[in-house]
Amino acid sequence: MVGGLAPSRLTEDYLQLRIIPNNLLESLSTRRLYKHHRSCLWTSVSGLHSSSLSSPRARPDRRALITIMEFCLMRHFRFATAGVVLVLAGVTGCGTSTTDGDPAASGGSASAGPSTVPVSVDSCGREVIFDTPPERVLAIGSEAPGLLVAAGAGDSVTHYAGSLEVPFDAEVKDVVEGAERVTEDSHDLSFEMIISTGVDAAIGTDISAASDINALAERLSQAGVELITVSGYCAGVEGGASVGEQPGFDLIYRDIEAYGKLFGTQEIADQAIQGLRERVTAVEEQVAERPQQSAIPLYVNAEGPLGAYGGQALVSEQMALLGLDNGFGGVEKRYFEPNAEEIVDSAPDLVFGMFLPTGSSELETEADVIEELRSRPELAGLDAVADDSALLPLNYFYTSASPLAVDGLELLADQLANE
Repeated sequence: MVGGLAPSRLTEDYLQLRIIPNNLLESLSTRRLYKHHRSCLWTSVSGLHSSSLSSPRARPDRRALITIMEFCLMRHFRFATAGVVLVLAGVTGCGTSTTDGDPAASGGSASAGPSTVPVSVDSCGREVIFDTPPERVLAIGSEAPGLLVAAGAGDSVTHYAGSLEVPFDAEVKDVVEGAERVTEDSHDLSFEMIISTGVDAAIGTDISAASDINALAERLSQAGVELITVSGYCAGVEGGASVGEQPGFDLIYRDIEAYGKLFGTQEIADQAIQGLRERVTAVEEQVAERPQQSAIPLYVNAEGPLGAYGGQALVSEQMALLGLDNGFGGVEKRYFEPNAEEIVDSAPDLVFGMFLPTGSSELETEADVIEELRSRPELAGLDAVADDSALLPLNYFYTSASPLAVDGLELLADQLANE
């Protein structure tokens, strides 16, 4: 309580002290000003009230209120500074007047400014509406940076939560290295960490399997940050059926197209999608004459059991494009842990040894992975593990739901060609 007034009443009173007319208040309301900035206005106004007013009902200093409104408006709706000052100055009578509002009298036509037409993005069945393109974006995980750069929005990535060991291409690498690093492991990301960055939007993976992504998204939205989940991870999100049974590569194209529309870079996004499609087609042509073979994708770590990827994993789709049959494709899961009998009974022609280099793990190189697989007693009966040409190490990041998946597809095609 300040001066006997509750926060909501005090903020409303200040907003309506006749420095801003009702029609402007209604316009601001449609932009969700009150929803996102009640806390901002309350904190700022209550400080001004307690420090500068002698009476609870005294009128505030108008210039101080203009400063408060500028700050709270600019934080999320990105009105041009001059535009805000002109609007508020015109309302309060501050500044230089024009001749009857005639644009010609000031030497030119009025500028329309950036488009304010809302853009809707489907985030795993959850509609996210943006009034203007985000200017400060937190890219979460290994997928978002490549998708955003492909869409032409790399300049908007101001923060990054993820590993620097990801094999990004030079353009994407420049973006992530130029962004402020929030955390190395995106699964450690929290609500508080996201809010502290001051970003407009957070785009990436589902952060962690333990998170209720929809609840987190609502909390973030209330705080002024919109959360978008990469479509390749929608299978693990409640309501994620919005992507249906679309192939993983189509979901990559879908995200690039959506981000191009959001950031107003559709032409760049369309060109990127076309280029990726052409690269995938080239791989299919490259392996068209190969005999049909079976393979299993195993996830290898130095500690704990072996993992495997089923029919819902993007690597399974990569294998199909390469003319390979995933021995675990009938398992309707993305990831699971098979027992030794299931692995040996699959009797594959090829084994993909997938690993996740972090810069500090025990398995950082392809040679490390091969050695680890061959030391596993449960794989002693698997002929492909002993065959140099049949054991193919694969950096996990090359199976990410991003342009990295196309890089991985090309890499695997080259490995098969040298088999």
